[in-house]
Amino acid sequence: MVLGKFAAPFLQLLQRVDTAIGEHANDKNALSSLFENLQLLVKIYYDLNCQDIPEFFEDHLAEGMNIMHKYLTFSSPLLVDADDDEEVDPITAVKTQICDLIHLYATRYGEEFAKFIPTFIQTVWDLLKQTGAQNKYDILVSRALNFLTAIAGLETYRSTLNNEAAVKEITEKILLPSAIMRESDEEMFEDDPIEFTRRDLEGSDSDTRRRAATDFLRALKDGNEQVVTQAVMAYVNHYLSDFQTNPTNWKSKDLALYLFSAIATNGSLTNAGLTSTNLLVDVVQFFTNYVAPDLVNQVSHPILKVDAIKYIYTFRNQLTKQQLIETFPLLSFHFQDANYVVYTYTAITIEKILAMRNPNSHQELLFGKADIPPNVCQELLMSLFTLMFKKGETPEKLIE
Repeated sequence: MVLGKFAAPFLQLLQRVDTAIGEHANDKNALSSLFENLQLLVKIYYDLNCQDIPEFFEDHLAEGMNIMHKYLTFSSPLLVDADDDEEVDPITAVKTQICDLIHLYATRYGEEFAKFIPTFIQTVWDLLKQTGAQNKYDILVSRALNFLTAIAGLETYRSTLNNEAAVKEITEKILLPSAIMRESDEEMFEDDPIEFTRRDLEGSDSDTRRRAATDFLRALKDGNEQVVTQAVMAYVNHYLSDFQTNPTNWKSKDLALYLFSAIATNGSLTNAGLTSTNLLVDVVQFFTNYVAPDLVNQVSHPILKVDAIKYIYTFRNQLTKQQLIETFPLLSFHFQDANYVVYTYTAITIEKILAMRNPNSHQELLFGKADIPPNVCQELLMSLFTLMFKKGETPEKLIE
C-alpha cells in the first residue's frame, strides 16, 4: 500500500527528469547532473520491481519502458570523453542500469513485458554493435549480453536468435569482438598476474566481456546445438589456420581455443571438473592436434602456454587416465617458467588432477601411489620446491 502511494510520484519524477534532459540538451553541467539523477532513478525502478511487479508499474509499463528505450539509444558528445578509455561516462552508466532493469523484466515478468521484448532485442543488438572496445564499456557490454542470454533461453524467441544467419551475424558482430584478447588484457597478464589469474580461474570475471560472451554462446547452443556448433567451429578452424600460416598471430590461436572450449562445454565448470561435453566435437582429438604441442614446443606468447594448461584443467575429466599421467612431466617442466601465470596455472591444474576421484568408486582417488612413477613424482616435488624457495626471496614473492 505504501509502495502504491510512492509509485505515481516516482513515475512523475522520472518523466520530469526526462523532460529536463531535453530542455538542457546543450548544457553540459546540467546534463551531467540530470544523468546522475536518472541513473539513481533507474536503480530505484529496479529495486521497486525486483521482488514483484507492483500493480501501478504494470498499468504504466509503457510509460516507463518508453523512457528506458529512449535512453538506451541516447547519445551526446557533451558527456563522452573520446580520449578517456577508463572513466565511465554518465550516459554509459545509465544504459548499464537500464540493461539490468530490462533483464529483470525479461526473466521475471515475461508475460507483462512480452510486447516490448522485440524492440529491446533490436535496440540492445544495435547498442552492442556500436559500442567500442574501450575498458569503460566492459560492464555495459556484459549487462547487454546478459539480457540477450536471458532472451536466448526463452522458447518464444529462440527461433529469432538460433537460425544459421542470425548465429553467423551474432558471432561476427558480437561474440568475436567480445572474446578477442585486448591490449588491456595483455597488460593485466604482464603487470598484474595475480588479478589475471583470479579473474580467470576464481570466477571474479563476472562483468567481463569474455564471460558474458561465453554465457550467451552457451545459451544459444542450448537452443540449437547443431547449428551453433557448426557455425562456431567454422571460426575455430579459420583462426587455427590463420595461426598455422603465421605463428606470430598468437591471438588467433588464443581466440580459437577460447571459442572451442566455450562451445565444447556443457553446463558449468565445478571443482570436480566438467561432467558433460558437446558430443558434436571431440575434445580429446582437439587436445592431441592443437593443444598438446604447445606444452612441448616453443610458443610465440606465454598466453598460449596458459591456454594449453587451462585446457587440461577444464577437460581433465574427458582425458584418459593415461593421457593425464603423460601430462605430469610436461606440466612439471612449466614450474621452471619465469611467468607467474604459467607456473600458477600449472600448480592449480596438477592439484585438480591429483584430487580427481575414481569414477567407479568415488571414495577412492583416481591416482594412487603406483600410478605416478617415482622419477615423475620426484621431478614434480623438486620443481615445486625450487619454485617456492627461489621465487620466495622477497615478501612480495612469498605472498604470490
